[in-house]
Amino acid sequence: MKPIKIREAKKKDLNTLASIEAEAFSNPIYDEFRLNKKEIQAELKDKDIKTLVVKFGNTVAGYVMVDIAKEDPSAANIDSLAIDSKFTGKGLDVMLLTAAAEVAVKKGFDKMTIQEPESATDTLKLLRREGYRKTDEISGFYNAPAEQANGLELTKVLVTKKEAAGKTNTRKVNAI
Repeated sequence: MKPIKIREAKKKDLNTLASIEAEAFSNPIYDEFRLNKKEIQAELKDKDIKTLVVKFGNTVAGYVMVDIAKEDPSAANIDSLAIDSKFTGKGLDVMLLTAAAEVAVKKGFDKMTIQEPESATDTLKLLRREGYRKTDEISGFYNAPAEQANGLELTKVLVTKKEAAGKTNTRKVNAI
């Protein structure tokens, strides 16, 4: 089996990230949210966005962008999560979600949020399996026909290392 590694994204990853973004978000409902190469480059430079990549062997196979701007002082937000279609089914998405939660906890957040279209049933299933719960419905969130336009915000309560070690146990949902 090829080694799997998660690391912070680098400038040299830009073309690969743009390619993965374009493929993963090719559905027209994502038109207003899909990032182009220039926007991804800006995200990589933004100190409030932490972009992690997962490498499968020597190949960048996916990424997660975590907004740590503290707009909500308790919650970091996953701006984007995508896996190259050649690498789906290997659990890389779960690894990136876990790494994103670790980043959030290190930055002092106790929740992680993400917004998804209601029609993204596979992604919603994954998020629910990983402890995310619906916290809001977003009417008309996506530029799509009415039956596809609604979005959901999901939130996961994160567990700090201290809580995981059993020193305190005040939260109901485990994250990492």
